[in-house]
Amino acid sequence: MRASATVTVPTTDGSSTFRDFVIVSQDDVDLYSGVDQNGNPLPYGGSSSTVNYGTEPMPYRFPNGNTSGDVSAGFADAQVQADPQTPVFVAGAGTPVRFHMLHPAGGPGNPDGNVYTIDGHVWQEEPYQHGSSIIGYNPFSQWFGTRGQHGPRDSFEIVVPSAGGTYKVPGDYVYRSLIVALGGGDVAQGVWGIFRVSAPGKDAVVITSAQPAGGQTTVTGVNTVNPSSGTFAATVQLFAGAACSGTPIGSAQVNQLQGNWSATVSSATPPAQICALSSDGGSYVFTTTAAPPAVTLLTARPPVTPRVPGIARNLKRRGEPARR
Repeated sequence: MRASATVTVPTTDGSSTFRDFVIVSQDDVDLYSGVDQNGNPLPYGGSSSTVNYGTEPMPYRFPNGNTSGDVSAGFADAQVQADPQTPVFVAGAGTPVRFHMLHPAGGPGNPDGNVYTIDGHVWQEEPYQHGSSIIGYNPFSQWFGTRGQHGPRDSFEIVVPSAGGTYKVPGDYVYRSLIVALGGGDVAQGVWGIFRVSAPGKDAVVITSAQPAGGQTTVTGVNTVNPSSGTFAATVQLFAGAACSGTPIGSAQVNQLQGNWSATVSSATPPAQICALSSDGGSYVFTTTAAPPAVTLLTARPPVTPRVPGIARNLKRRGEPARR
């Protein structure tokens, strides 16, 4: 199902380009975990929810299906060494984005529908102009960071003015339905995915695993399309260290249908860090050894001196005492 596109529309002063996505939610789907020895489908009882006919239940991302009541670690690709089976949407940092949210069907187990959010982003409740005949900035609309009651036969638009937020920060942002405490709720049932923001004009590349075996290391990963062209990069090169420079230690052809790739590195022990560089400019640093994350300390800011209230300030100018 085609669920993403780059749209360019004419304007009075040229043209405007934005990324366009569709999210179709359902919570009455018959899901199966496989087949038995006779070839009969095995119903999966943990969820009936999908996003664009894909699902990523949290129990599938933890050993033995045990989340210990906390699904927060489940969003990392390292859990299963792959991206989720739900859509990974991509946009260049700073690019305007539209999500068209649809919910065609639902079951009695979810009467209140989904409560959607896109981490790190806000949008207008009513992004419409000219009598709600077109989508656009509405100065009279309030802003949301989440939207509830998204149930059967409901639809709405999420219009994000800048992918990566106000400061256009590349990275992975989770779109998801409600997390009920630590148990997960809709997220535990698979209603979530990734909004991947790339550097402007580049694709996004991710290393999902580095597995040593038989005197060599197999590195696997996946690329998104380049939002500027809508196509996958041709190749990915691998480098030892945190910088994609020097002599490559491996390379791979990118699958032009799904974006996945695999490369073999002639080393029984993988480097502590591997940098992947796409031929479309995207890069990613993968840490193969466990190490504490680097912490960047914020520069101390001087205390803010409160302003003198306007009335007292005016009285001071006139030489009169301020009255309380």
